[in-house]
Amino acid sequence: MVSLVLPSLCKVSKFSLSMKTILKTCYVSVTLDPDTAHYELTLTENQRQVTHGSPSKKSKTPKRFSVSPCMLGCETFTSGRHFFEVNVYQSTDWDVGVCLENVPRDSQIILGPIYGFWAISRRKSLGYFVNSISLVPLDQEKVSWHVGVFLDCESRQVSFYNMNTSSCIFTFKNASFSGVLKPYFWVCKGSILCLPPLEK
Repeated sequence: MVSLVLPSLCKVSKFSLSMKTILKTCYVSVTLDPDTAHYELTLTENQRQVTHGSPSKKSKTPKRFSVSPCMLGCETFTSGRHFFEVNVYQSTDWDVGVCLENVPRDSQIILGPIYGFWAISRRKSLGYFVNSISLVPLDQEKVSWHVGVFLDCESRQVSFYNMNTSSCIFTFKNASFSGVLKPYFWVCKGSILCLPPLEK
């Protein structure tokens, strides 16, 4: 049997061999939560693609992000191992990862584990990076338009993978998950994020 202790796979070249096992045992078919979507974010009918465009009329709910162009996935994570994928295409500014369910909705997002966010980011002005204790730049060659996110609640780790090369981009270790976690997405103006279906 292939081990599913994925955070240690950052240095293991056999990640591609365990890919099918990962998808079958840990894959989550994430859908986007329209009740959390910022007013300038538009979802497709199947709730698997989001674009950032002009403001649209949305009901005001406590769940909705009102300042930052963010949204969450419908799924909740409290235990176990979970894996999902995101296509960022040619989008210039985005965040992809997980966050605590109770992060503030009515203020500017501040990334980093201390604020309840474990995410990989791209900004036109900064390139690719993660906010850990401080901002950590990432090698552009390591990141792709097809990003995999792996959450291991028991090991308290969140890992990000380049799904085109089956290689690890970055791992948050010793994460403090003090509540329910959800998939997290930040989408800049003119950008598109898509959640691909599971390949059979």
